[in-house]
Amino acid sequence: MLSPRKILISVAGTALAAGLLFGTNALSYMRTAGGDVRQAANDAIPADFKLRTARDMLQKELEPQLREMKHVVAEAQIEVERLTTKLENRTDELATLRDGLAERHAQYQSGETSVTIGNVSYSRDQIKQDMQDRFQEVKLIESTLQSERDVLAAKKVALAENEKKITELLKAREELELKIQELEARVSAVEARETIAQSEFDESALKDIRGLLDSVEKKVDVREREMTLQGQTTHRIPTSAETPTTSVEEISAYLGQPKANTDVAVAE
Repeated sequence: MLSPRKILISVAGTALAAGLLFGTNALSYMRTAGGDVRQAANDAIPADFKLRTARDMLQKELEPQLREMKHVVAEAQIEVERLTTKLENRTDELATLRDGLAERHAQYQSGETSVTIGNVSYSRDQIKQDMQDRFQEVKLIESTLQSERDVLAAKKVALAENEKKITELLKAREELELKIQELEARVSAVEARETIAQSEFDESALKDIRGLLDSVEKKVDVREREMTLQGQTTHRIPTSAETPTTSVEEISAYLGQPKANTDVAVAE
């Protein structure tokens, strides 16, 4: 195994040789050559292997990210719901405090020296102090409520963005899954066609089969002809319709002689 020092020397020697051969363009040539090597290596990877790699990345890299994002979104949704409920309760509380403040303000503005509330008498100064305390509490709750509203609004914006991202990722994952399935089917079809195209068909079997069929056909033809000939030469007793009858007239006609008068010949 080469040591790091030897590898470094080898690389330096290669770079030096390239510099001597190509001069100032050596770096560009080496970069181009490196790109060609990478492209050739990439082209050498089978398509089905790349598809398996893509499916593996889809399941082992994209799916965990989707699960993590779903978890984050679920937590954000719960947080937004809790903050919304809290704000609604605080808003009701603020409304109640404002009503109490308005009541104290009206009592103080009445000019009465004392006010009786629940069989307890309160002086004008006590009413004023209670009114001021209630006002400070109302102002504090209003300030807190506004801050919480700002936080809730920001969380809703972030939640909407994350929900949109999840929707887009789910759609992208579905599209990628369908694309992988489509390419897998196309690769299988191409490989099947290539297998058929590359296979060498032995036509000698066809010739042998045709030869066998021809020989059988020839034998059948001969046997059929033999049966025909055998039927023609077989001696059999003819029927009345098949019994040959040759008249004198037919013989005379054949010889080109005039028709004989059979009656005169018999009289002589």
